[in-house]
Amino acid sequence: MLPDSIVISFFSVSANLIFFIIAVILAMFLFWRAGRYELISSEILFDVIGVSIAGSLLFGRIFDFLLRPEFYYWSIKKLVFFNIYSGFNFWGALIGVGIAVTFLLKIKKTNIWYVFDYAAAPLALSLAIVSLGKTLTGDISFYTLNLFFNIKIGFLKISNTQSLYYFGSYFILFWLLKRLETQKKHIGFFSNLFLCSIMIINLIPNLNIMYRIGINHVLINQILIFLIILAFVLANWYFLAKRNIINDSKNIFAYILLVMFKMKRMIFSIEETLTTAKSAIFFPAYLVKSFYCILRFVVHELYLGICGFLKVFRGTK
Repeated sequence: MLPDSIVISFFSVSANLIFFIIAVILAMFLFWRAGRYELISSEILFDVIGVSIAGSLLFGRIFDFLLRPEFYYWSIKKLVFFNIYSGFNFWGALIGVGIAVTFLLKIKKTNIWYVFDYAAAPLALSLAIVSLGKTLTGDISFYTLNLFFNIKIGFLKISNTQSLYYFGSYFILFWLLKRLETQKKHIGFFSNLFLCSIMIINLIPNLNIMYRIGINHVLINQILIFLIILAFVLANWYFLAKRNIINDSKNIFAYILLVMFKMKRMIFSIEETLTTAKSAIFFPAYLVKSFYCILRFVVHELYLGICGFLKVFRGTK
């Protein structure tokens, strides 16, 4: 009989693999369905799916080999026999998908960002499912908290809180992307929003770890990589939006001047000072009203998002 530790480890690996397979299949289905809804040919969609799988597997393995020399010892045998020496890098897989699909769509003379936009929401959902699998295979227990007068309240304790954080963040991102699909956006909007979001989602835990344990050169390197990629994606997003940097700079400068003139009026004008004081007095009431409006908006959008999520699997959009 196998020891408990090996059985638990095998169960965790198997469960994570099942969640990963479900995430991949669901992402491919949603991507194909969204593309067909926009009248993209099935040939292009299946070609994109095929080269995406190949590019992600190849680059994910190569990046893991390059970034973990202490495990592979630069051995080509360990790189090739992945069934024995397992390892896979998510960021390398993402880069591999981008490179492979870019070359394919260049050959087929199709707009790259136009196709990537339809993959943003399915990828976000697949990441949420994989994170959910890691959360459920972690240590989950139920414990009670004793309050006054012998009152006991039960809580669900999940040790793998980082995976739970990723699951919630990626699912909210998926919900946001599906809600924004109802509005007309420029080409590249959804793919760049997805890339910016995952950079921020992965940047926050690293900043939290650095805040708790102090400055570490490994964390610094990871944070710098995330910031560089984030800056590149933001610049690309700005370029795809066809914004004019001169006009935007003028608008920002004009806004700063308006704020400065208003502060000047507050100092030298009694009426402006009284208006500001009145606003400060009624600020709590404005805050409560704003909170109510935001809460009503979130509940309404959440309801529409759930309806849209169900429509995805009913064959309508």
